[in-house]
Amino acid sequence: MPKKQENHTKTLLNIYRNRSLDAYRNKRIFTMFRKYSTIRKALLKRGWLEKLPRDHYAHLQTLPEETLLQYAKRGNVYETVLISRMLDKFPAFFVWQTRIQRDLYGDVKPYRNCIRRSPMVDFTTKVGLIGCMEQVHWHGLEEGVAKMSYPRAYRLYEKYDEKNFIDDFRLTQCQALIRFLINNQYHIVDLIDIKEGTIRSEVVKFAIDSLKRQTDESQSPLSLDSEPQPVTTDEEWNAHLADCSRVISSLEKIKCNHSKIMQWIEIGQELLSKIEVKRIDLKWDGWKNLWILKPGYKSRGIGIVIRSSLDEILNWSSAHTDSHYIVQKYLERPLLIYQTKFDIRQYMLISIRESTVQIWLYRDCYLRFSSQQFCLDDLRECVHLTNNSVQKKYKTNTTRDPRLPKSNMWCLDQFKVYMKTQNVVADVWQARVYAGFRENLIAVVLASLDRTILCENCFQLYGCDFMLDEEYNPILIEINSSPDLSPSTEVTARICPMVLEDCIKVIVDLSRNSRALTGLFEMIFEVNYKFKPNYNVKEGLNITGKSIDLCPRRSLTIPPKTSKKRKRSDIEGKQTGKLDQKPSIPYKKSKSTITYKYSQASKPTSRAALDAVTREALALRYTM
Repeated sequence: MPKKQENHTKTLLNIYRNRSLDAYRNKRIFTMFRKYSTIRKALLKRGWLEKLPRDHYAHLQTLPEETLLQYAKRGNVYETVLISRMLDKFPAFFVWQTRIQRDLYGDVKPYRNCIRRSPMVDFTTKVGLIGCMEQVHWHGLEEGVAKMSYPRAYRLYEKYDEKNFIDDFRLTQCQALIRFLINNQYHIVDLIDIKEGTIRSEVVKFAIDSLKRQTDESQSPLSLDSEPQPVTTDEEWNAHLADCSRVISSLEKIKCNHSKIMQWIEIGQELLSKIEVKRIDLKWDGWKNLWILKPGYKSRGIGIVIRSSLDEILNWSSAHTDSHYIVQKYLERPLLIYQTKFDIRQYMLISIRESTVQIWLYRDCYLRFSSQQFCLDDLRECVHLTNNSVQKKYKTNTTRDPRLPKSNMWCLDQFKVYMKTQNVVADVWQARVYAGFRENLIAVVLASLDRTILCENCFQLYGCDFMLDEEYNPILIEINSSPDLSPSTEVTARICPMVLEDCIKVIVDLSRNSRALTGLFEMIFEVNYKFKPNYNVKEGLNITGKSIDLCPRRSLTIPPKTSKKRKRSDIEGKQTGKLDQKPSIPYKKSKSTITYKYSQASKPTSRAALDAVTREALALRYTM
């Protein structure tokens, strides 16, 4: 090698070594185990250097240093491999990895796109999202800050949850029958026949009684004197479910007259209104009683089915025990656009700083449509699953409205234009939809925070899927830990690179410059997880309150205690030998008893009354 060329090689080698040392001193070394070119370009633009994983450009990483120097040019792969080799002994300060990988370089606390939490509250799984739903009420905040709107769901692989689901399914079927009759009340004559009806009228009365019990349970406080509710056997429930299905699905006629059925419809409508005041999620139900089954730890629509039969649901779960199926109430009354189902993909970023957890929400999003018209009688996945991974397998139905895009996606601006055409109030998006996104996601994160591993500089980008009800209220469906950020359509080709670029602005730029821009990410909540309250040890703990009675006190008669002292005359008589004619009775220690006085009207005369007395005695025992 000529001396001039040798000097050039040494100079070039020193330049690369100095760049590597500067990158280490300034903590600007990154490594990526997934190919996100936007992230890589954003970091390189900021002066970071890349440390390659062993399997990236593996054939070039085996070349000698001299060969790499010979072919290295600014920005080509030889230069990338050469710099990576020089960074081999240094840790990375930004790591983009997969969830299943072990966490590398933990001693330097790198920016890492992985936040780990307990599986019970890992909201990126169907099972964990149910856990968050169960925990969210313990994290009550001011109204308008955090609230979770999520379809009721159950873990079918847990026996206690399976029992709760069966109870819910039965009660929902009663509500479905009443809704069906209400919806068809103006041509109810087609559903009744007093002479030749094949369904007994008791099916409606049974449903009405069920709704009454639900109303009483939600409105009446717990009472020790309340009478136990009659128990309905499994055989009675099975017969009722079968009759409801014959009325709703097969349109068999009820053996009832017009005046009676209209009276029941009026009562049922009033009861449903009372229940829905306390149970907002019931407004999303229809009369099909559809439930969607999802594998607890899978995504992209894999293994999802929709069923309306209790036996079919339980049998499906039993046949797929390894998949840990959950069952979720299907939204039968979602907001539709041109008679087509859609959902909204929204991005959330969680960042863990030195002492705080920050929740960021992206101010842009996009809609995903089904390729088929919405129909509750057609339970195929192409009708009901709007995931792009599912819909890309199907051709758009020719009967679907032509105003919808062939790519099955809309950007946010297109949705806002649509809302204007529907005369929707101008601020509905910001005041109701976006605000609902914010409340739901804050609630979910707070519900999982107690079981989250809070490692400084960790962060994660999530894809959150929402649906809207008929009043434009958001309903959280699921959250993905590894959202698809590929440019699959014109819509995602625009928004996905923006999301990744703005993610770097929040995680890297803002941590080094408090005035840095954050793009379209908006911080919606911040929690100080190292906060320690300053207790004043000089002041005592003051407790104020007042006693309450569980039930009215009744007069008690307590017999006087028997005296243990013997009469003086008896003692003197024994000493003088003069005893009474009657033999003395030796003293026996008697048990104290409590006697209750009852008026003639309240005196217990039956088994139910005796049970009431027993409950009252227990109440008095613990309140005296």
